[in-house]
Amino acid sequence: MKKVFFFIVLLTLIFEIHAQSFDTLKLPKKVTAIYKDTPLRENPDVNDEIIKKIPSGASLDVIGYSDAYLKVKYESIEGFVNYKIVRSYSTEYGNFRKYAEKIESDRKREENRKADLEKDRQMIEKYGQSVGTKINEGKIWVGMTEEMLLDSWGKPEDINITQTTYSIRKQFVYGLGRYVYVVNGKVDAWQN
Repeated sequence: MKKVFFFIVLLTLIFEIHAQSFDTLKLPKKVTAIYKDTPLRENPDVNDEIIKKIPSGASLDVIGYSDAYLKVKYESIEGFVNYKIVRSYSTEYGNFRKYAEKIESDRKREENRKADLEKDRQMIEKYGQSVGTKINEGKIWVGMTEEMLLDSWGKPEDINITQTTYSIRKQFVYGLGRYVYVVNGKVDAWQN
């Protein structure tokens, strides 16, 4: 819990510093649409309504920004375009591009962090604190179930199966010389 709290405080500080460093962000005056039917959106969201399709090569007046989107004006219509689908060779555009890439990188990192926390929570809920923590740390042990193995190390590259009268033996091939041997649904051995 302390780690999560510390991480949230650290993330807040990073965002504040990040926001301060771009407070004086200068925007290019114009950008050029580089794709046929470049979407002009009502709001800065890829899933938002397209209000106009802009032809390739069209010049757009830049009037603001929001996250990774430039607010532009085209033929008296205002809307948003993603920075990736327009170009300008100005220094201001280069600086905005760096800003937008940082925003996207931070957003992706936060999404991954949330997904990891959710997976951790699910494993602890599914197996209990002790076993769930081991699985979240990517540990394996003799006697763990096949399902626990899959939750810990994920899907293997290949599975070789040997069925006898008394047992079903599986060799999970994880690559890089990593093999896990499962007998009757329980981890029996592994090698690195």
